Amino acid sequence: GKRRGGRGGGDNNLQRLRQQEAVAIAKLHGHDDGDPYLYDDYYRGGPPLFGYNPEWGPGWDESHSFLRNPLDDKLVSSKHGQLYPQDTELNAAQTVVETIEKALKSVSDDLLMEKCKLIAAEKGEDTSDVDIAKDESLRQLKGVMRVGTFARGMLLKGQLNIDLVLMCTAKPTKDLLHEMYEQLPAKFAKNCPDQIYHITCEPRKAGMTVVSSVDDHTVTVNLVLTSTLMREDQTPESIEADSKAGVLDRSCCLVALAALRHTKWFQAMCQGLPSFSLIMRVFVDLAQRHPVWRVLDTWMLELLIQKCIVSANQEFTRPGDIFRRVIECIASGIFLPGCSGLYDPCEKGAVDAALALTAQERADLTLTAQHYLRLIAFNQLHLVLDVTPPENYAPYTLGKKDWNREMEEVDEGEGNEDGAGELAVKKMKTES
Repeated sequence: GKRRGGRGGGDNNLQRLRQQEAVAIAKLHGHDDGDPYLYDDYYRGGPPLFGYNPEWGPGWDESHSFLRNPLDDKLVSSKHGQLYPQDTELNAAQTVVETIEKALKSVSDDLLMEKCKLIAAEKGEDTSDVDIAKDESLRQLKGVMRVGTFARGMLLKGQLNIDLVLMCTAKPTKDLLHEMYEQLPAKFAKNCPDQIYHITCEPRKAGMTVVSSVDDHTVTVNLVLTSTLMREDQTPESIEADSKAGVLDRSCCLVALAALRHTKWFQAMCQGLPSFSLIMRVFVDLAQRHPVWRVLDTWMLELLIQKCIVSANQEFTRPGDIFRRVIECIASGIFLPGCSGLYDPCEKGAVDAALALTAQERADLTLTAQHYLRLIAFNQLHLVLDVTPPENYAPYTLGKKDWNREMEEVDEGEGNEDGAGELAVKKMKTES
C-alpha cells in the first residue's frame, strides 16, 4: 500500500526530499537537471545569524540554512554593473586629484621657503642660501591623503565627489587657508593650463572646494585641513587662544581625522573580502534611493557588511548570499535600542557607530529590512534593487487559492534496498 510521507521519515528520506525539492524549484526557475546550483549547492547559504540550535532537529545543519536562488547573484551583479563608473570617469577623477596634489605640494614648498627666509633674516643670515631640505621641521603642510569612496575605489557612476584631507603641523588657521586659496590658482594654471579649476574657500567647513571638468565629467574635490593637535582636550584658556589665532572649526577637523582612521581600517580589514566592494556599492545606492536608509552613512555600511562576511562560519563568495545576510542582520534588530549595535573599532572605548540614530529611525530601518527580506524570500529581489528581472526570473505569486504540494511515498522496497521507498514530488495544483 501507499501511505503519506512528510519530512520526518528519517535523515535519508529528508535528504532525498531536499534534493527532489531543489530539482522542482530549480525547474520552476528554468534550470535543467545538470545545473550546478542543484542539490546540495542549491541549498548553500550562510549559517543562521544566531548559530545552530540542536532543538531544531536532526535534519537541520549549518550548511542548509535556507534555499538560495542562483538568479539573485545575477541580479546583484547586474545592479553593480549599472553603478560602476565608466573608465573615462575614473580617469577624470584621477587626473583632477593628481593635479591638486601637485599644486598642494608646490604651495607647501613655497610656504616653507618663506618661513625659512623669514627665520634667516631674523638671524641676519643671507636669505639667498636657504636650503629648505634642512628645515623640514618647519613645514606647515605635511601631506595630503585620500579618504572616502575614492580612496576605497568605490565611486558610483555619475557621482565624482572626492574627499581629501590635508595634514598640518600646527592647528590650521583661517590665515593659512586664505594664503593657500590665493596661491592655488597660479599653481593650477602652471601645471594644467588647458583645464579650468574653480576654487571656493569655505572657512566654516575648515577647507575649500575645487571643481573641474575633464572629458565632460565634472569632478568635485572637498579639501579639509586638520592636525593631530586638534584632539587635545580643550580648556577655557585654549579655547580663547584658538579663537584669537583664528583656528578653524574643531568639529570639522575631528571628522577629517576620523575619516583617516576609517580609511586605514578599511585597507587593513576589508580589502580582500569576497564581493565587498560590489555589495558596498549596492547598499550605498540603496541608501541614496530610500529615504529611510539615508541615515546609514558609508562608515556604518562598511562596518555592517564587514561583520556580516567575517562572522559567517563558512566562506561567503556569492553576492546574493552576502546581500541577503546583511538584510537579515538589519531585520533581526541589530539597530534597535538595547541590541548590540555596531561597535566602532576606530574609537577609544565601546562606542556605537550608530549612536546618532533616533529610536524612530532604528525602528523604520528594521521594519524596512524585514519587508525587503520577505521580498527576497518570494523572489522579488528586483524590487529591492530597482532593476529589471531577467525573463527566466519567476517570482512567487499569491492568489486567492492556496498552493499545496502533495508528496507521496511509493511502494516500500521499490528501487531502494533499505525499504524506505522513494519520495516523489507531484506537480503543484490548486484545490477547487
